[in-house]
Amino acid sequence: MIANFDSKHPIVTRSSRARRAQRGVSFVQLAFIIGIASLLVVAAIIYGPRYFTKAKVQNEVSALTDFRAATVSFGSRVGLFTTTNSSLEALIGQNFFPMTMVSGTAPNRVVTNQWGGSYTVGVGTIVNAGDAIVLTSTGIPAAACTELGTSLDGIASVITVNGTTVKTNGNAANPATVAANCGGTNGDNNGMAITMPK
Repeated sequence: MIANFDSKHPIVTRSSRARRAQRGVSFVQLAFIIGIASLLVVAAIIYGPRYFTKAKVQNEVSALTDFRAATVSFGSRVGLFTTTNSSLEALIGQNFFPMTMVSGTAPNRVVTNQWGGSYTVGVGTIVNAGDAIVLTSTGIPAAACTELGTSLDGIASVITVNGTTVKTNGNAANPATVAANCGGTNGDNNGMAITMPK
């Protein structure tokens, strides 16, 4: 005999009940997922700012390495740097800075660093007057200031942080002196003068 099949009331078998019971996520699985997600959030909060600071410092060091190469090349053509041939506008015109760092229109253009602070330039002295360019950067956060100040040994001859010399010509930057002068009363608005010879 063949049973009539009623579509409104299907026959429920043990296997279909078991399948229905296994759908979804158990409490233990949900707790495990929330635990992993929480660890990822904590890691992002702790390590995220460090990663972004390190990335910005690396970008700044890269830009300063290019600036150093341009300084050597330009210095070999002009001899000594002067306030005329080494003004900010003159150096922008000589492609010292990537155009992504330059804003505004001539003669009032502004060059900004990775943290939104500005650059100014001046003529410096290592041995003779005019044999170097001094690039001053402002608005550097304390954590980035410490890392940047100790990353420029191969680029700069002299480094000054907030008015204190932390690297002298021929010597490496002193990490303790850099750390002591980054932050403090300046907080996250530190200034750094980087002297690069031709």
